[in-house]
Amino acid sequence: LAPQALLCGNVAEGQATQLVLKLLNALGSRPLPVARRPVRRVRVLPAGERTLQQFVAASQAEVNSATEVYFQVGGDEADDWVLLTLLSQLMSKAFYSELRTKQQLGYIVQCSANEIDG
Repeated sequence: LAPQALLCGNVAEGQATQLVLKLLNALGSRPLPVARRPVRRVRVLPAGERTLQQFVAASQAEVNSATEVYFQVGGDEADDWVLLTLLSQLMSKAFYSELRTKQQLGYIVQCSANEIDG
């Protein structure tokens, strides 16, 4: 695809440009032509409705289980992805504290923002 970069901190625009160019030269790659880029496909869930998909373990002796909750928030526009990632970071500690520490519901507890195509 086409590489993008975000530099944060005390970096002047000229320095940032030089760093990115240096990185791109070191990678030795070129952007993928538009005709060869994958097409993004997203299944749009009905607004306001709950969608449940349940999988049962192959072995009836399996005592472990998992729960995944997804919230579809719409298209990637402007700074939405950055704001969603920030929200995820703010929620992550609270999720872990409540579900893993207080309720002791599982070994792996995670809250994250993911971009899922398909």
